[in-house]
Amino acid sequence: MFTQLVGNEAADSLVSRFSHELKPQWFRVLEATQQKENRSDRDITQQIRQAIMKDKSLSTYAHNVKIITQNGQVTLKGPVRSEDEKKTVEAKATEVAGENRVTSELDIKPKN
Repeated sequence: MFTQLVGNEAADSLVSRFSHELKPQWFRVLEATQQKENRSDRDITQQIRQAIMKDKSLSTYAHNVKIITQNGQVTLKGPVRSEDEKKTVEAKATEVAGENRVTSELDIKPKN
């Protein structure tokens, strides 16, 4: 019915735009649900987040990385501004979670 009102091309354009705009929020919801309801995991995540937020030298990107902890294993996701920032965030997570307990999926996204 929608395609009859606006035409196939317009409908395809709206669907494409809509799905592109929702994708980041959808992935955030999925990642948030991956976090176990385990007090220890929540504590680890909170401690890492606090350590990252305390460091005012880090960019907003770094302050907003996703931290997912499952059974003591931490995964970091999202963009940071530089290799140094990536190493700093990884080091803070390792300091809290322990050696060999952090997987980094951080991407470097420098300023344009």
